[in-house]
Amino acid sequence: MKRRLSKAIVFLLAVRPLINQLRGDTSLLELGDYNFSVLSMWSLAFMAITAVRLPYGPSAPRPIRRTIATFLLFVIVFGVPRMLVPEAFVTDVLEYAEFFIAALVARGVIEDVGIDYIIRSISWATLLLLVMHVSAPFWVDRSERTEFHQQSLELGSYLGAFESKHIAGVTFFAVTPFLMCGALRKRKSLATALLPFAILFLILALQRVSIVSLVLFMLGYIVFSRRFRLLLPIIMLGVALVAVVPQDRIQGFIDQKVEEDVDALHSGNLDDVGAGRASIIMLAETWFFDQSDPFDQFFGRGTAQAQMLHFIVVGNLAYAHLQFVELIIDYGIIGTGLVLLIFGLIARSKLRSHRQTSSTEELVGLSMFVAVAGMLVYAMPLQDGGTNAMFAFWMFPSLASSEIEAGSSERALNYRIQDFA
Repeated sequence: MKRRLSKAIVFLLAVRPLINQLRGDTSLLELGDYNFSVLSMWSLAFMAITAVRLPYGPSAPRPIRRTIATFLLFVIVFGVPRMLVPEAFVTDVLEYAEFFIAALVARGVIEDVGIDYIIRSISWATLLLLVMHVSAPFWVDRSERTEFHQQSLELGSYLGAFESKHIAGVTFFAVTPFLMCGALRKRKSLATALLPFAILFLILALQRVSIVSLVLFMLGYIVFSRRFRLLLPIIMLGVALVAVVPQDRIQGFIDQKVEEDVDALHSGNLDDVGAGRASIIMLAETWFFDQSDPFDQFFGRGTAQAQMLHFIVVGNLAYAHLQFVELIIDYGIIGTGLVLLIFGLIARSKLRSHRQTSSTEELVGLSMFVAVAGMLVYAMPLQDGGTNAMFAFWMFPSLASSEIEAGSSERALNYRIQDFA
């Protein structure tokens, strides 16, 4: 039973990038203010299957499980009753649950079907993703371009059929650790062949968050593998990939997304810095320290209230771009502290497991943890649609002590049987 559930989870992870490219957020049904889409169906299926798979174990350490449960309960008790908009129950509350449950079941999925099966499934899906991405100009309807999509194209981003540079960049970044793990396990593999192309199209999307996250992931791998000699080849590979990108696109990106931000920062026009991130941070600081009573500071203003920061700065209701800002405004010091505690416990667990096993998946998982932890301060890794489940997969903690002891006892028994034989 649990093996079939694990295969279903792998299938859902594999098809998620394809759904992203096919614009699965197109509304199928409007339920109040919430648009029910293919992505909604995917999230419901993923949540249901992972929730059923979770009790089968193996169990994460008890402190991690209890802290995650405490945070989700805190969100329901102190966040949901003061929720800004009804659809935030899906885009915020369920996204948090989806992320942490995915992290808890990941190790069990690996044990059920094997990391090679997972990598092979993601690799074939990535191959189809790349074929669709390259051939997009031949089958994508140009009339479907949104204003945001058109602005990204004018910047020089290659988006294929993706709706925006953000979705394109984050999708290719989501498959990168799977391909990286496959390449490290077997040099002559499909994953190895696809990895450079996935990174290339990530760069072609010209999306800063994904590029910075990729750099953090690679640096994490170099540090924890202690293969510092790889730093130069990786830099050379990066230069080679950038060289493939037309120079007018690189220059346009630098002019519009780097130099303009620097000029805006110098002139004091913070609304134009980092897509409004600088102003959002400044406004959040004012809200928290000057316009919040002690209760709001400790327990937050309520689910999705931070979206008002984006509304004030940019003009439309959306995420505040920064996970840390979302947490501190919505759930206060206590809620933010619980999330940081979860990450701290997972970090300790992963470091311990890495020292004990030094397996490829542990190394890639630890490297991905560095990237996701970094994203807390400049992106929204816990709420990035269903794609966050692919990030969370690599956040798996080590086994609970009881599971480790049971595994050790079983291995010892096997050795004794072999010696007797």
